Amino acid sequence: MVKLAPKAVIKYQEPRAAGSAKHLYGRRGGFDVAHNKTKPFTVHTKLFSTIALGTSFRVSETAMTCNVKLFRGKVLIKSLMGKLKGWKQDIILLPGNEMKYNLEEGAVSVNQFSDLVNSIPGPEQ
Repeated sequence: MVKLAPKAVIKYQEPRAAGSAKHLYGRRGGFDVAHNKTKPFTVHTKLFSTIALGTSFRVSETAMTCNVKLFRGKVLIKSLMGKLKGWKQDIILLPGNEMKYNLEEGAVSVNQFSDLVNSIPGPEQ
């Protein structure tokens, strides 16, 4: 299940191939994804791919930042750029973790957040 913020767009190839990537354009989208080891659900933004490993998460992006907030399950975050300022390695998030990346500063952090819920995250959360 996907919930998009106003003016956000998700695009994917037709016919949708198993494991095909989804591209999020705009500000924010919430995703609730069933685990499928052979067909992982991947969301691409400008700088990162977020690979769902059976989960509920939200991705938000501006021109200079990208945030991934994990509510349930596990996600793997990979850089889509060869050399991304400040990015040293792929990140696995666990429930209650949020990855924040600032392109201008090249700063990446993983922190706990307090509004952990057991439902699909809406774009407004």
